[in-house]
Amino acid sequence: MEVVMIIDVLRRAKAEVVVVSVGDNLEIVASRKVKLVADTLLDEAAKLSYDLIVLPGKKATAFPTMCEKLSDKSEVESRVVVDGKVVTRRGPRTSLEFSLAIVEKLLGHGKALEIGKAMLVV
Repeated sequence: MEVVMIIDVLRRAKAEVVVVSVGDNLEIVASRKVKLVADTLLDEAAKLSYDLIVLPGKKATAFPTMCEKLSDKSEVESRVVVDGKVVTRRGPRTSLEFSLAIVEKLLGHGKALEIGKAMLVV
């Protein structure tokens, strides 16, 4: 759900999205046995440059079971954290907010507002 929401919202915003598999197969099996097909493998994706890569980092929030692994726990209760170029989210419930924060970071507040309104979020 989290991956699909991000891909869907970014593509609604007309962003070019490349889904990358970190394994050795384009087929990705998510934690609830949902099957997704990546566009490329990590080795190939690493040869290109991107405007944005969605990964956890810096000041961050995370799913509760992962929060202990964060070195800075000051934002663990936040739903979505934007720290410079890094955007993280708390869990599945925050997927839509997270996706819109990425659109805002990448394409501006106006585009995020436009997509949010079209999805009846704002």
